[in-house]
Amino acid sequence: MRATIITLGILAALVLALPAGATFMVGEEHFDAGTMRVMQTTTFFFDYVTTMTEDGETSVLKGLFAQDADRTRVDTDIRGMLGDSEGEEAMFAQIMGYTGVIMKPESDTITLYHVPEKYIILHPEGAEGEIPDFMPDIEEMTKATGKPEERKEPIVTKEKIGEEKIDGHPCIIYALTVTIPDEDTLTGKIWVAQDYGDYRPHLKIIVTHEDGDELLIEFHNVKVGKPDDVWFNIPEGYVEVKDMMGLFDMGAMMGGG
Repeated sequence: MRATIITLGILAALVLALPAGATFMVGEEHFDAGTMRVMQTTTFFFDYVTTMTEDGETSVLKGLFAQDADRTRVDTDIRGMLGDSEGEEAMFAQIMGYTGVIMKPESDTITLYHVPEKYIILHPEGAEGEIPDFMPDIEEMTKATGKPEERKEPIVTKEKIGEEKIDGHPCIIYALTVTIPDEDTLTGKIWVAQDYGDYRPHLKIIVTHEDGDELLIEFHNVKVGKPDDVWFNIPEGYVEVKDMMGLFDMGAMMGGG
């Protein structure tokens, strides 16, 4: 897949704006339950790798979440979803494909660009008109389509099939089948950690759709509790730029590099 600048911008916006469950692209609570138990706390940290196989092609999404009450850090690496590119397009993909966002009360939103090690502080008074709104207007969509049809309860079967340690955490492996009436049947496995008390995060999830598409999600460094303060600070060595043009090596883009 060859990504254009517009595609990159839309994809980055969508990844950052998606609800927590949708970020991991499972969308079915019986697979997502362990993740949501962690994310419903006020303080947590984890990083993840999502590997999607669709129509025989594989793409990878990586990232991390850190939450400390009113401080949030979200990093997203979508470069493994963008395919091959060349020239200016490749430079744009490299820079815009691996970003982080820091939100905390004492600062305007900070956007990190990890490849050039630069950052932009987005001041609200200067933000209007600079960032396109790619998200649909939910209220307008509701007016146009009416209330969504009530979703039928899925039929779920769950069976313990083994035990395994992941990153040193003892897990019980369950086979799941989730049949959503008139929609799809999902089969897969979950690795449920046993040493996090009632939180029981799923450290590994495999989901297979009826059409053979598969999703693998691996969670690492899961912590229920206060993350390190470093996650809410600008990394050492990163340089502030005032706008998007400051992210790019203009000499290289003009062929002079």
